[in-house]
Amino acid sequence: MSSTDTYRYAAARLATQGIICQKVMYDGGVYERKLSCYPHLVVCGAGHVALALSKVAVGIGFKVTVIDPRAEFANQERFGKDVHVICDDFGPALAQFKNEYIWYAVMTRGHKDDELCAEAALKGKYMYCGMIGSKSKVAYAKDLLAKAGCTQEQLDSLHAPIGLSIGAQTPEEIAISICAQLVQERAALGCSYLDNQVYEALLHEQGGMTVATIIEKKGSAPRGVGSCLAVVDEKSTIYGTVGGGSVEAAVIEQAKAMHEGDAPFIKTYDLSNSAAATLGMVCGGAVTVLFERT
Repeated sequence: MSSTDTYRYAAARLATQGIICQKVMYDGGVYERKLSCYPHLVVCGAGHVALALSKVAVGIGFKVTVIDPRAEFANQERFGKDVHVICDDFGPALAQFKNEYIWYAVMTRGHKDDELCAEAALKGKYMYCGMIGSKSKVAYAKDLLAKAGCTQEQLDSLHAPIGLSIGAQTPEEIAISICAQLVQERAALGCSYLDNQVYEALLHEQGGMTVATIIEKKGSAPRGVGSCLAVVDEKSTIYGTVGGGSVEAAVIEQAKAMHEGDAPFIKTYDLSNSAAATLGMVCGGAVTVLFERT
């Protein structure tokens, strides 16, 4: 495995490239993976729908940032500790994300700010951009965005009105319709998403570490392909998860046993019937885990 195939390389490049494709050689085969940066949703606007959206989005695995210049709406107490809140004008606040691939939900208090935020998102790097509003408002906004220099391809990528059409009325229902669309779009990419803890560890932990990734799943194993955990050598700190329980404990012990220079290898953990009792599991299924130094 070359240095450019490591998780550390991927973590360093994901924010500026959006998606990384890699091939990892191990004894007996090749594992090809398509990685995307941990999904980061930037919500432009801090009204009632934004508040409901932030809660649901955190629950489905998004890192969430909310932007609004109104201090009475954009404050940490209102949104809670799991959401990053920026109380500032939209232009300066959005400028800090220009080199990152972001998921945007535009829902400000007025047309002008909606168009400003949508333009900034569409002309930058983005994985998804959605804008709230009626069909007539969206048509008007798209006309202004076209005049502002947005290409037809960019306008076609704009999800507006935002969310899936499920008859949503209340802020909470609208939040669910938006998050359903986020899940749909995320799945369509066909990517594995690095657990945010693992992603941060790869970026900031200086010591050697082993990353264990589920590369195959059969039956009712608790976590899917792409789930991973990292074990840092010196501190034996653990980030991420491959499903918990006895299987995860066995994976962690195997990861701790790896040393600098060890080649990647795979190991299968069978949770079906007879093997399940040995591991203290009853869910059935099996997972194949790839262990690699990075």
